[in-house]
Amino acid sequence: MILSDSDIRASVATGQLVINPFRDEQVQPASYDFRLSNFFCIVTCVASDGILRFKDVEDTLVAQPFIAERYVLPAGDRILALTEEFFGFDNRLAGQARSKSTLARVFITITSDACYFDPGFHGHAVIEIVNHNPFAVELLAGQRIGQMIFTRLEHPAVVPYEGHYEQQMDFVISRWMAAL
Repeated sequence: MILSDSDIRASVATGQLVINPFRDEQVQPASYDFRLSNFFCIVTCVASDGILRFKDVEDTLVAQPFIAERYVLPAGDRILALTEEFFGFDNRLAGQARSKSTLARVFITITSDACYFDPGFHGHAVIEIVNHNPFAVELLAGQRIGQMIFTRLEHPAVVPYEGHYEQQMDFVISRWMAAL
């Protein structure tokens, strides 16, 4: 069941859902608008042939995190960013980050694929922002950048999320190989 505005408020009030900071004006009818933090990260492949190989991911990707109140995203480029909000899901809730339609209508998307948050996850969401335009776009810390949709499970998860990104407070290069 997708949580309504009243369900979101009630879940925050009981501690089943953590949103910090929580702003009531960001609650939508069936989602919560989240904001862009001032923490960004450019990820670059440094392999001599320009090919990312997952077996060498730690040696071929370089993360360049930085803090900025404003970032101009070049045409056709992408960047990682953290949400301003810290999210915490108990073992009965899951979340899904989505682009806001306002941004999608100007060809800006977020988190095109890795947008699901398992029950038990706690941390800032790392989002991928992609500029599909032929021109640059200004990103501002604090702007509403996406929406989180919350789902209540029919039964609590027996084994909540305890993965590599638990308590995520900053950027972590892909841990794909660690999961094998």
